[in-house]
Amino acid sequence: MTRAYLSLGSNLAGRTDHLRATLGALSRAPRTELIGISRIYETRAVEVEEEQPDYLNCVVGVECDLLAAVELLRLCQGIEVALGRDRKGEKAPRTVDVDVLLFGEEVVDGRDFRVPHRGISRAYNLVGLTDLDPSVRIPGVGAVRDLLARADLGGVREYEGGERAVPAPLRERLREARDGSVGRQNRRPEVGDASRPGKIVGGRT
Repeated sequence: MTRAYLSLGSNLAGRTDHLRATLGALSRAPRTELIGISRIYETRAVEVEEEQPDYLNCVVGVECDLLAAVELLRLCQGIEVALGRDRKGEKAPRTVDVDVLLFGEEVVDGRDFRVPHRGISRAYNLVGLTDLDPSVRIPGVGAVRDLLARADLGGVREYEGGERAVPAPLRERLREARDGSVGRQNRRPEVGDASRPGKIVGGRT
């Protein structure tokens, strides 16, 4: 089993619904198990040519069983297409964007696919990763929490009501796993606690 981390983002109408549908699709995907969801963060779109709506973002942890990194990428792209993702422009608004941030300790340096993802050091990804596991390390870079301590924070905040983006059955299953009722021994999956006060973190492109 390989633990991977994915970054989810949406900035078109129905953002919460898009994230909920993406999480539902990931929870049903073959050879993967969704084990954790960070809090939901709202971020401004940055480095774009025209003004865009703000993004909702989160990071999720998945366990992959006999699944290569590029196969996980294709699975994520299939979910994007199924939910209406339009790839006309890299900086265009998106129904949903699903990026593979980390795939175990693996490093992939392809022309169209890189792991760790080139955007992993963006503040909202660092915060989401830290929500799930403060000890996560980026191969060849260092500890996520150390990067977060030096990150330029600003532009977004924790999204109130973020738990609405998590399908109720999935939320309950993750809570049961966290409490030790189901799942593997020592697994500590988390669902983001959207009741905490908003905090400032960094924006999405």
